Amino acid sequence: MSLHYILDGYNIIHEMPSLLKVSLEKARQGLVNYLQTYQPQGSLRNEITIVFDGSPDVITPFPTKEHHIHIIFTTKSSADEKIIKIVENSKNPRNIIVITNDREIKETVRALNAQTLSPKAFLQPKKKIIKLKYAKPFPETEQGKEITQELMNLWGK
Repeated sequence: MSLHYILDGYNIIHEMPSLLKVSLEKARQGLVNYLQTYQPQGSLRNEITIVFDGSPDVITPFPTKEHHIHIIFTTKSSADEKIIKIVENSKNPRNIIVITNDREIKETVRALNAQTLSPKAFLQPKKKIIKLKYAKPFPETEQGKEITQELMNLWGK
């Protein structure tokens, strides 16, 4: 089961201090580059849709096909309305995770059975959890005691 992440584009850019110091076009490209490099969406099979308010400026094409990243610029509605419309039209909103700090969007998409996540939580590097497996001790047997005694004799306690 792959997930579909819907990102409130400018909302996320405002959580990335390094992108606030550059032009709008470079900030958008920086967000896409971050997503391609660090893959906070996890599996590359997970889809990402970034929704930006307004229309694109003179913009270079984003190399996004191999990363399943789609970019939408809203010209007739707001990004908020577009995000909600995407969730409403989804066949399986339970597989959607909307990334935003906007309270109204969060409440609306949760009511539609989608999940939400803050930009800060989404952008945090994922820590891999390593479970260590320990070997079970040998059962107390006469043979085990003999081997242990033999090793202790070899190593000189």
